[in-house]
Amino acid sequence: MLQVSSAFHAALVFLNPKRISIGDGYHGCHGVIGIHQKLTGLKKLALDCPAEELQPGDVVHVETPLNPTVTAYNLKVYAEKAHSKERS
Repeated sequence: MLQVSSAFHAALVFLNPKRISIGDGYHGCHGVIGIHQKLTGLKKLALDCPAEELQPGDVVHVETPLNPTVTAYNLKVYAEKAHSKERS
């Protein structure tokens, strides 16, 4: 799972968001977020936060199906929520 954490870290370094919307999921991603919080002030938002809380440049990270509960999320809903802020 080191590759997942490394890829997630690389994405955050490249995108350099000020905020990330994320739910439960792989602990390695949350560990990487913790490091970015300390280094850059990255703020964590709930995955199901209202779209109005998102700002242009925020990242929405969805893990589906969610391990170990196998909860499946409708990615279209989260993609539309994220993209709605690109046009703001």
